[in-house]
Amino acid sequence: MQIIDNFLSKEDFKVLKSAIISRDFPYYYTDCVASENDKKNFYLRHQVYYSGVPHSPIFDLFEKTVLKHKSLEIIALLRIKINFYPRSEKRIIHPKHIDYDFKHFTDGDKVKQKALILSLNTCDGATIIYDNEKTYEIASVENRALFFNPTKLHSSTNCTNEHGRFNININYI
Repeated sequence: MQIIDNFLSKEDFKVLKSAIISRDFPYYYTDCVASENDKKNFYLRHQVYYSGVPHSPIFDLFEKTVLKHKSLEIIALLRIKINFYPRSEKRIIHPKHIDYDFKHFTDGDKVKQKALILSLNTCDGATIIYDNEKTYEIASVENRALFFNPTKLHSSTNCTNEHGRFNININYI
């Protein structure tokens, strides 16, 4: 796990954030957060890239900002999605999950599956990573990048102190 604050330049972050946290940006209802069995929770998302194909015109902006970052060494891009978890009176920890179960891209291999969560706003939401007996809670801080192994169990949360928690989830090899 690695955390990088102020991940993008101020200019790149401002352009990206203003495009995504906007009245005109389309989000789509998803009736579960981490598992098809989870019928208590929902969130809104925007699929940017999936199955080898861009699914959104905003992909071009990602190429100009996030994907050009020097810390990313992308061999294959798996997915980019933008998440919006609406606020509630009580913070909710969503079910534990892994992103992809690719056995041949794990910690023991030279080529590894990786995930990046980039927070677009500061709020009391978080990403929780479960690593054996340890639990790490990484706060949502604007322009904070969290790199981690997405084959480890992890959870997302919503927030209680802002309109919602906005972040970008990128999976790659």
